[in-house]
Amino acid sequence: MSALRAEQILAYLAGTVLTPTVTGCATVNRNYPYTLADADLPGLYINQVSDKPIGDKGPDNLVFQDWTLSVECLIGAKSSTLPLDTALNVIRLAIHKAVMADITLGGLTYNAYPGEVTIEGKDNAVGEQPAAVMKVLFDFDYRTHITDPSA
Repeated sequence: MSALRAEQILAYLAGTVLTPTVTGCATVNRNYPYTLADADLPGLYINQVSDKPIGDKGPDNLVFQDWTLSVECLIGAKSSTLPLDTALNVIRLAIHKAVMADITLGGLTYNAYPGEVTIEGKDNAVGEQPAAVMKVLFDFDYRTHITDPSA
């Protein structure tokens, strides 16, 4: 059984492009984090936001379909030595450079667009290091066969 092209792109991001070595993160996962253990931080979590056909009335021809895959990269970090924004922005820069170095992601896409960056929350619990999560969005344009979205 073959995987949707969107899943191929997400797996490629997590397994090849945004590895712990590249991003400086302790962990890189393909799931939404329900808890962030100290041992897993800083952590990068790669998730699909949406996957939609380009064009309002369907494909331009009977052979292929163009799509836009929206992906969020959630960065979780704690820091007592750096301001949290600085700690998160170091990882954000590494992610941006890695994604934009090959906008085709090894031939799976034909364009990549960086999107909005937000800080989802900051936690300053008494006696704990400050923690925060940054969301970094990217859109990837790709093409599939009209009859098979895995090819």
